[in-house]
Amino acid sequence: MAADGAIPKVTYSISVIQLPESEDIDGVYDLDLSDVTYVEDIGMFGINKHTGFPNRLKVLISAVQEGLDDPSKDTISV
Repeated sequence: MAADGAIPKVTYSISVIQLPESEDIDGVYDLDLSDVTYVEDIGMFGINKHTGFPNRLKVLISAVQEGLDDPSKDTISV
């Protein structure tokens, strides 16, 4: 029970841009609803003192909104 309350309740909404189609990155940045990915937030999760890399949290994509008229308004929520 205590472990459930240990992680603050935070919602991330991430503004995204569409990358042009390329064989080099085909499918690499394609995030869909219910995909699992990671969030790195140094302010909240800090830096791993052993590796020097940011700590990260596994998250589930809960919403994908595409601004059809204005791609700069695309967002992904986790």
